[in-house]
Parts: sequence; C-alpha cells; structure tokens
Amino acid sequence: MQLPEATTIEAGTSILFLGAGFSAEAKNFANVAIKDVEGLKKLLLDEIGEPVDGYDLESAAEEYVRYHGEKGAEKVTQALHANFRSKTYTNEQRLIVCQPWYRIYTTNYDDVIENICAEEKKQITTIEISDPVSVPIPDTTQLIHIYGNITRASADEFKRHFLLTESQRDNSPFIKSPWLRRFHDDLLTARSVIFVGFSLNDIDLRRLLGTLPREVLTKVHFVERPSAKKPILNRMNKYGTAHPIGLDALAAHLSVKRTGAPVRQYAAMPMLLKELNFSQQLTSPVSSKDVESLMISGDVNLNKIAQADISGAPGSYTISRSKNAYLRAVKNAAGDRPILVHSDIGNGKTVFAHQIAYQFSQRNFRVFRAEREPENIGEILSFLQALDEPALLIFDDVMKFSSLPEAIIRMNRRNIVVLATVRSIVVDTAKERVRARLGNATSIEIDLNSPQRDECERIVTYLDQNGLLGKNANWSPREKMEFVQKKCGGQLRDIILSLYETGTLHARVSELLQNIQKLGKRERDVIGLGALLSYADFTNMVQFSIVSDLVDYTDGIESLREKLSENELSTLVRLDTGDVLIRSPALAFFILTNVFSTESILQLVKTALFNLDNYYCDEDDFVTLGKNLLKFSLYGPMLKNKRDNKAIERFYDECRTLRFASDDPLFWVQRSICNMHDKQFAISYRFVETAYALAKKMRNYDTYQVDNHRARLMLTQSREEGVSEDGRREQEAMSLLSSVLNRKDDDLYHPLSVMRLYADIVDKWRDKLSHVQKAALKKALDQAIMSIGKSHQSGRFRNLPDVKRRLTDATQQLL
Repeated sequence: MQLPEATTIEAGTSILFLGAGFSAEAKNFANVAIKDVEGLKKLLLDEIGEPVDGYDLESAAEEYVRYHGEKGAEKVTQALHANFRSKTYTNEQRLIVCQPWYRIYTTNYDDVIENICAEEKKQITTIEISDPVSVPIPDTTQLIHIYGNITRASADEFKRHFLLTESQRDNSPFIKSPWLRRFHDDLLTARSVIFVGFSLNDIDLRRLLGTLPREVLTKVHFVERPSAKKPILNRMNKYGTAHPIGLDALAAHLSVKRTGAPVRQYAAMPMLLKELNFSQQLTSPVSSKDVESLMISGDVNLNKIAQADISGAPGSYTISRSKNAYLRAVKNAAGDRPILVHSDIGNGKTVFAHQIAYQFSQRNFRVFRAEREPENIGEILSFLQALDEPALLIFDDVMKFSSLPEAIIRMNRRNIVVLATVRSIVVDTAKERVRARLGNATSIEIDLNSPQRDECERIVTYLDQNGLLGKNANWSPREKMEFVQKKCGGQLRDIILSLYETGTLHARVSELLQNIQKLGKRERDVIGLGALLSYADFTNMVQFSIVSDLVDYTDGIESLREKLSENELSTLVRLDTGDVLIRSPALAFFILTNVFSTESILQLVKTALFNLDNYYCDEDDFVTLGKNLLKFSLYGPMLKNKRDNKAIERFYDECRTLRFASDDPLFWVQRSICNMHDKQFAISYRFVETAYALAKKMRNYDTYQVDNHRARLMLTQSREEGVSEDGRREQEAMSLLSSVLNRKDDDLYHPLSVMRLYADIVDKWRDKLSHVQKAALKKALDQAIMSIGKSHQSGRFRNLPDVKRRLTDATQQLL
C-alpha cells in the first residue's frame, strides 16, 4: 500500500499522529537533541544513581518522583522543561507539520509543533485531553497532546494532566476521555491517517487500533526510520502499512509546505457517504438463498432489486408495498419536501427505502446512503453543492443524524432529495424532534404499519412463490390471508418471526442459533449486547470499540471476525464497518429470546451499565444510553415466568446505585413499572412516590411522565383487582391524564395508550359494577373522549380512531 498522494492530504481531511521519533532531530535550549524514550529514561535514572536495566520510561519516572519525595513533581517538571522546550527544527519536520491536517495527535510532551507553526504562520489550536472535544476551527489544524504539553507543565499540571509515571499511566485519563472516542471516529472518517515516529509500544492505542476492521486499516500508514527492526515493522503491518523510509522520504513525498487553507476536492466522495448503484432491469435472477439471506440477515442486495419489486410481478426479490406510497414519494418529493418513512420495528423501512431509491435511480438520480454523521458536515455539503446530477440522500434512522439532513434540505437544491426512515414510536412520541431533524420542512410521510388488502395479497403471493410457508403451504388462500392479516396484523416483523418458528426459514435460523451457542462466552456477550442495541434502535452505539468496552471483551475485532467465521456466522453482524450491528431487528429479537436466558441478558446489561457508570458517565450520549437500557419495555417481551420476574426485580435492585439512575425520577418509574407488571401494586405506588419526591428537588421538572405512569398504575390495578368502591381511583387517573394532555400536547402516544385501559376495565367488570361505579367510570370515559376532541394535535396519533371507538363502545356498555 503506497502512501496517500499529497493532493489527498491537502484536501484537509487527513490525520497526522506523531510519536517520539518525529521530534528526535529537533534541539532544545541546551542545543542538544530532544531525548527520545530511551534517552529520557537514562537521564532520569542517571540523576538518582539508578542503573537503567529493568526499567522502562514509566517505572523510571515513578522511581525518580519517589526518590525526590515531596519535591518529586517539581523536579520531574524541571527535567521535562530542560529536555522538551525546543529551539531548532529540521526542514523535514517543518514540511511535515506544515500541511492542512484536520487534526494532529501527539504523544510527545515537547512544543516542536507549536513553535514550527508559529514560525511558519500556520494556523493551529492546541488542545489537551482535559479540554472538551470540539470541532476544529475552519481552515485551522487542531493539535491534541495525549500525554501532556510542556507549555502547560507546572508541578500541579504534572500531577493532574501528564501521563509519564506508572501510576499516571495506570489511571490514564485518555482511556476514560471523550478524546479516545473522537480519535476512534477520526480513524473511521479520515481519508488517510499517517503515524510518524510512533512504534506502537502504547498498549492502549494498540487496542484501539485493534477495534477497527481491516477495511479501515487500509488507510493507516506508519512512517519509521529505515533502520527499524523487523518485529516493530511486523507489529505496524498488523494495524496498517509500515513504511521504513524515514522523515526525509516522507517530506520529499509531500514536496512543499502548505500552510494555507485546505484545497477542497469537491469531486471526491466523502468517506461517510456510500453511493448505491442499481441495475435497471425488469426482473433479476433470484434464488432461494437470496430470499433466505434477505429474510434472515436483513441486508439488501442492490443487484437483485428490479422493476418487479415495485410492480409486484412474479419473481420479485423483495415484497412490493403500496403502489400509492411509491407514487407519492417519487412524484412529490423535492429538495424542500423530504420523504419520511416510518414503521414499527422490523416492518420493512430499510427495504422500502431501497425500493424508492431504485425508482429515483430510474430517473437518473445518483443515490447515496449516509453511514453516520461526520463531526464536520462541510465536506459532504460541499460535495453535494458541486454535483451536476440530481441526488437522493438516504438517512436510515434519521434520529442518528443531528444536523446533516436539515443542512442538506436548507441548501434549497430542488434536485437533491432527502429520504429519512424512523421508527413509528418516535413519530408518535417526539414528532417535533423528527420534524426538526428535517428542517421543519413539510415531508411526504409514509406509514408502513397498516398495509391495505392488496399489499397483504402480495405478501401472500411472495410467501407462496418462494416456498416460505413450509408445512403450512397447504393452507387455503383464505387461511393464508388470515395468517397475514389477522394473526400477524399485516406486520412483516411478525410474519418473519412466524417463519423463523415454523416456516422454511426455521432450519437455517436454528442452525444459526446453534452456531452462536458454540461461541465462547466472551464472544456471545459481544453478540448479545450487539443484538440488544440493534433491537432497541441504539444503532449509533453499536461500534465494536464501544460494545467490546462495555462487556469487557479484550480481543480485537479481527479476532472476533475469525471466531464468527469459524462458526459460519460471518454475515451475522456488519464488522466491515466496525459495528456489531444485526441488520434485522426481528433476527436480533429472535437471538435474544432463543440463545440467551432473561437472567443472562440482564447480567450482561448490568455489566455494561456499571462499566458505563465508571468510565463514560461524563458523556451525554452514554448517559442517555444507560437510561434507555434501564427501561422496562426493553425486557418486558422477554419475561416468561416467575423466575424471569424475580431476575428483573433483582436487576433493578442492583442498578439503583448507578450515578445516573439513583437521583433520576424516571428510574424509579421503571422500578414501579417492573412491580406493576408483577401485580405488586403496593410496592409500585411506593416507587411512584419516590419519583415525585426526587422531582420536587429539581428546578422546573415536569412530572408528566410520572403522572402518566401513575394513571396507568391506577387503571392497571382496577383492571386486575376491580374498580374502586366509589370510582375515585379511576377518576383521579383521568384527571392526571387530562393534565398531561393539557401541557404536553406533542406526546399523545402515552396518555392515549393509557386511556385504552378504561375499555379493558369495562369489558372485564361491567357485570359486577355498582351504580356508583358505573357513574364514575362513565364520567371518566366522557372526559377522556372530550380530551381527545380538544387536543390540537390529535390527528398525529395513528391509532386514535381505534381508541375513540373503544372508549365510545365502553360508554355505551355502561348505559
């Protein structure tokens, strides 16, 4: 692998990483060369009369500080200043630094880079890992000192921020810092990464590189001196490409200093965009293996999509959906009118998005899928602005992208169209957030949850043509339609899960589950947490580096890939992108419920939560993940018996000490839900009171979620144990729900879902109600129906007609 061209680096999207070897030829104020690791070790040990044998730099520094007692930090700081304050530099060092690097990371303590930039008038900002992560200033390289910065070195700074002694390295703030994740993401997104003078002795950085897939490591380069020994080069080639050419050859390759702004290459494809290419064809050759792979893995083979997938003609690769939905999307979408596709988990959003993309490609649109949002979205926006052709941008799970979809829409390019997918629960509960992601533009909204009869007929035809019904293939046409429409409610997820259980996919899925069980426990833990995060829609947190950290998996990603390959599981997760992502949510759920016991899942999550609490609690994204992993709704569908109920009660008991949980009112709501599920109503009420008490301590805290749950708890108790004697409990519940609707008009999903319980109560207890109880219930039902009618946003809630019908029917039963 050759070094990247200088034109690639001058685009401003490459990363430089400098180790001690880079600074070796610079001279300090004593006019001697800055000492490298061995030289600094000898300097420290000679001063205190210790032989160098048996010491590395960390233990030598530790001994030096211990020798000088109370003045240890001050003395070592003086030694560092004497060695690392630089004065002169080589032309090669100047030329290498003076490129438009996006970031420069260095393990060096010296000020060589800062001084070169000052003399050469190159724009740079200097950061330490104790500083918050920030986006580089436009046209300015950001420099990050990982182990410490001599320009900030005082005795106090040495104690707090330097990584030199053994005890400092053992408690490395870099490993617990957001900068470690930033460096990881830079490795994923940079066009090239060049290490200079860094021999990979740092085990933490080696481990980080080990979390990256080999596909990413092809852009990693190590420049070493020509005399570098073979073991060092072998180590480097494991994590990238070694170039034993020295600084002189690298400088010659770069040829000239480039101290100005990057030269934008608008024609170059941004790293985090993937172009999707389709073949225009009426039909495509589709084998049973193709269909099996689609149904199990969820990965779409673009070469198999054809016009038959849109028209519903025989032999299609995917299931054709609503022709009206296709027409609305293709005919009406524009730059200021994005397409928003939503459905419940596993109901075909991604496949439908690819079908729409195919149709746009027929109209000569280029199609791109955003893999993740880059730190700096400018490169993608510049690339799109320079396009001459129309383009469709797919954002699968738009909530993962904080600003890019909105920025593209605000470009006001009519022929650049955004297609976004999202789970329906997000539309139901946070519609304003979804709209904000799309720049508050009027979108073409397509709901895949309620297929019409013609769609159900095409589903039946697809199942028949591909022999997916297995032993049920002898069903009559009517029985097949009842299976799709009534048993599965037209939901693709439930159809696929049924096929896993009894259809022709059963044998292949069973084999897959058995192969997962053959993995070692550590590998199963990685797959288990990856499956849970995939199922729960935390796909922005399924990076191998994160998952492996949370479950204490210490091997690299290639080791995991090898283990999966040995057990015929290569296609199970998307390791090629550095993610432990199970593409099919239906498969993820099937794995969780058939490979793992509820107890083992909860134990795995508990390990992840406590690692998160210990190491990531200062990062908002991880705290959000932790709170979501404490939601009872994640585990409720997995609970099968009393043992499982006991396990989840124990889980919440053990998690109550988590820093992000103990003072959070909503954690106590989750504990209450857990006990409500097990019909332990007295304990459940007690946890609600705890939630209210904690909320009172918080300024301007809106208790609408606590109120909503308290109403659910009251009505669940009434459904299970009977209506309260005077009906006050049921009326109090309605007062809580009305209050929620009055102040949280943008989230109807939860209060309306609770209102359904009134209909359940009437259905179960109507023959045993007293006159007083009937009157109280009717009053609550009338108030519920009136609240729905008064709501300004009631049209958003897609199940509203069913709720109103059930409440009206319940009212009639009480007359």
